[in-house]
Amino acid sequence: MTDEKQNFSFKRLFLSGFLDRSEVSGLIQDIRERQSGLKVHELQSYPFLHKLPVLPDFIKYFSKEERSLVLPFVADITTSSEKEDQKYINIDEINLCDQQYFKLNRCVIEGLAKDNKDKDKPKFNRLSRCKSHYIIYNKCVTRRDKTIDNMIYKHESDHMKKIPMDKRLEYIQELEKNIGNYKSKSDESDEAAEKFAMSRSTKLMTSRLNRLRKAHL
Repeated sequence: MTDEKQNFSFKRLFLSGFLDRSEVSGLIQDIRERQSGLKVHELQSYPFLHKLPVLPDFIKYFSKEERSLVLPFVADITTSSEKEDQKYINIDEINLCDQQYFKLNRCVIEGLAKDNKDKDKPKFNRLSRCKSHYIIYNKCVTRRDKTIDNMIYKHESDHMKKIPMDKRLEYIQELEKNIGNYKSKSDESDEAAEKFAMSRSTKLMTSRLNRLRKAHL
């Protein structure tokens, strides 16, 4: 069945009273997601995915200059690195994927405007139209987050080497508690796109925790 015939069939069911507008929209969304191999909440997760990995308390993100307000939010960033007891990750040396973000953002905004032009004919063409932008962006933030995660691990590993075993256990337990709190926050979210992004962050943190536990306990 062609897309046009399928949409017409759903519209007839809607007009006949068998399906309401939200059910028709849900059916069309499901079909478009299967056709494109990309779900709506995945495509719309990019503002949440753009946030940098969560840091332990003794590590801060650092930049020589304040980040422009026209750029998407990534994290709380300090422009001072003078504290001796603080470790820093210099984001000036990392590709934050801002350009890929803007290209995807433009595609999604334009796609939403076109898809929502006629409320009686719900469309999800943006899934196919923006898929290539999403793939490029997703690869970039995945590589970015893995790079940062390795930096975090190095700082944490150095920290663990300097403290006695009982303090190491305390640190691991604190990490477990923080991950648990983060998971709870994710579960409480009503936004599927945010849940998707937070689940990826949780996997990174859990993987790093296991590496620390294996190397230092």
